[in-house]
Amino acid sequence: MITNMYPPEERGGYELLCQDHVRWLRAQDHEVAVMTSSEGVPPLPREGRGDCGEHIFRLLPLHWSWTDFAHRRPGPMAAAIEERRLHRAVKQLIRQFRPEVCLVWGMALVSKSPLASVHQAGIPMVAVVGESWALWDIEPDSWLKIWRQPSWRFAAPLASRLVAPISVDDAMAALTPVYASASIRNSIEESLPAWRMRGVVVANGIDLARFDNARRNDTPLRQPIQLLYAGRVERRKGLHTVLDTMSQLRQRGLSTELTVVGWREPEYAHDLVLKAEALGESSHITWRDAVPRDSMPSVYAAHDVLVFPTIWAEPFGLVALEAMAGGCVVCATGTGGSGEYLDDGVNSILSQPEDASALADGIIRLSDEPDLVAHLRAGGYATARRYSFESYAEALADIIRTATSEASSSASLLSEAGERA
Repeated sequence: MITNMYPPEERGGYELLCQDHVRWLRAQDHEVAVMTSSEGVPPLPREGRGDCGEHIFRLLPLHWSWTDFAHRRPGPMAAAIEERRLHRAVKQLIRQFRPEVCLVWGMALVSKSPLASVHQAGIPMVAVVGESWALWDIEPDSWLKIWRQPSWRFAAPLASRLVAPISVDDAMAALTPVYASASIRNSIEESLPAWRMRGVVVANGIDLARFDNARRNDTPLRQPIQLLYAGRVERRKGLHTVLDTMSQLRQRGLSTELTVVGWREPEYAHDLVLKAEALGESSHITWRDAVPRDSMPSVYAAHDVLVFPTIWAEPFGLVALEAMAGGCVVCATGTGGSGEYLDDGVNSILSQPEDASALADGIIRLSDEPDLVAHLRAGGYATARRYSFESYAEALADIIRTATSEASSSASLLSEAGERA
């Protein structure tokens, strides 16, 4: 497995879902080696074992600073040194583990050349696509970018032989994409011909037993209403809209308290604190860092409404499903992949992104209509049950089996052809 971040370092549900998949594979007696970055986890060793016995190799430099939210891509010489080390590391891991398949998870902001190294070794790749890195992070890749420049092309054959692969075109065309939602599949296939009409959609899933707290559908909302925001605190997630909504609700006579749980991008979080002070809402907001996932069921149980105000085209949005399983009513925007399971008036209340007034209207409806609360909770429970992690993992397993079987058949045919020749 190759992925940009892996627990204990994580910024959201994608990394946790990746770890859940590793845990599931290990429970099926598969050997798993994870190549990832060391972002956020020093002084852990570069090599070690994870909680479920997986091998972890923290060898990928992450070309991104989470402290100042900025790129830090290396120059040509530094890139060459980095890529040579990575190429050798990938070849060493292949020799050590002789993998039957490579699972490609998050590849944003890390070198893409390991994909070419794996492809050159004849190993099939299955890409679990929960973000659109294939659209926006191939072109800026520091190493690959060098060899698209005419002034460097004279050295391309030597670089590919002595340093690392200089193109991932063949690797990208050969791998099997598995998308978290139809939304992200459509957006990628529109702009990436190599993946057009080749991928499949396997919606993400959650561990229902972990999050179900058996809250009765007719349980009344607390007073003041307890709002929850869970996830990364960055601008495209839309938390600023919720602060405006709280102010409007107070002016309309409805009291709310908001708990924010998750990693915070420093500059945006600072702006939110100032905004809350200006609106007079600071005393009604509790800021918490990300909590261990096993603690999240109790967090959901302590709140009435999950606000999911994302602005961008959310690839999927696991947190809303978890909240539904935990008995929270969901108020969301339904952008991107989240709109494929969020149904206005059935399992959630939807409003347009950055429309604080519409979000306020929805929360007032919940306060005034206990029957609506019970109806949405029932719809949320039913929706969460349709997205189990076990079904998700089994679907991925079928795709992996197909990829490895096809690769084995192709290798046999090539071997037979070579013998005849």
